[in-house]
Amino acid sequence: MGSRLLELARNKRLKRLLLLALLWLPALAVLLVVREVLLPFLLAFALAYVIAPPVRWLSTRTALPRWGAVIVLYVASALIMFGVGRIFVPQIYKEVTRLGGEASAVFNQLSDDEIARRADDIEGWIKRNDIPVHIVTAEDEDEESAGGGPPRSSIGPTPPKEPASDGRGAAVSVDLVQATQELIRDAKRVARERAMGVVSQLQTVVASTVRFVFSTFLVLMLTAFIVADIDRLTGFVFTIIPMRDRSRFQELLTRIDRGLSGVVRGQLTICLINGVLTLIGLLLLKVKFAFLLATVAAVFSLIPIFGSILSTIPIVIVGLSSGPSTAVLAVLWIVGIHALEANLLNPKIMGDAAKIHPVLVVLALVIGEHFYGLAGALFAVPLMSVLVTIWKAVRSRAARLDEELAPGDDDDDADLAPRAPRRRVRLQDGG
Repeated sequence: MGSRLLELARNKRLKRLLLLALLWLPALAVLLVVREVLLPFLLAFALAYVIAPPVRWLSTRTALPRWGAVIVLYVASALIMFGVGRIFVPQIYKEVTRLGGEASAVFNQLSDDEIARRADDIEGWIKRNDIPVHIVTAEDEDEESAGGGPPRSSIGPTPPKEPASDGRGAAVSVDLVQATQELIRDAKRVARERAMGVVSQLQTVVASTVRFVFSTFLVLMLTAFIVADIDRLTGFVFTIIPMRDRSRFQELLTRIDRGLSGVVRGQLTICLINGVLTLIGLLLLKVKFAFLLATVAAVFSLIPIFGSILSTIPIVIVGLSSGPSTAVLAVLWIVGIHALEANLLNPKIMGDAAKIHPVLVVLALVIGEHFYGLAGALFAVPLMSVLVTIWKAVRSRAARLDEELAPGDDDDDADLAPRAPRRRVRLQDGG
């Protein structure tokens, strides 16, 4: 037992592993404790990963130092954002103001007569399509109150005498007037409460703005530091890897970079293309608030699957205000964009290495949003890409070891077989 412990104490690999554990376990514990303030650092690492290739290319082509290339890229990005902002921001501001004005006008025009007229139109459409739903209007309530009938609830089964008259059987009764009036009253009450709290919330808004500006500068500064010292950071990571495993670790990093670059850089590229194509389609169809809706579609496309669905809903709602045909054409245009994205853009831009099964994508989004909200949903798919790549690398390594051990199975069996005793041959010289 003592010799065994002495042998373990002299094992250099075990010593190295213990020293690394003593270094990294406390560091991981500290990161776990301060995880709530790590978001700017995670954003900085993500941004550094995105801009590292253009910085490397610019530094190689112009012989600029890495930090100089970062400054040039920041200035160029600021000029581009300023130019794009001069074009799109006024349009978006006008559309937001117009949307607020039209929503307020529609809200104020919802009188009882207008609601009753809309209810009649809806009920006519329901009857033409033989749907077992009855819309209760003000006239129906007046007739029932005049006839002495019991008051009808807003939603409930239709009395047997009504379905018998039209032969449709049991139906569901919906008091659209009462439901709409209650919704208007609740909306007005909430609006008054919010208006009374505007002054008290002004300080919170100012503090949030200052915090956002500070966080933005912090992320940009951290990103510059990371990109400028990317070689030193990579070299530091390699120092904790044993010499004999560094080639395999380099291969793993290459595979992670291939998959992660497809997910991160590819998704950003597809986000931009999606927003431009959506804007073109909405402008051709003359859908109102085209710039605002295209911006929403571009931002929401950063979240796979769910983002595309959520960004389509306001487009359909606004398209319906211009007519059912406009809404249908807008949906067809969005479906065409997503078909182009799935069949052409994803394979060409993101590549095969970045493909993750949709079930894993949904699982990552749900877990990320549940624990960390919107930020968790944004980081969920890139993190899942890294985990899937590591899992595939470990599985490939295990399969390779299995292939190496397979030919030795027969040798092991042969070692277990009984062997004939060796005969010692005595030579003439007595050897």
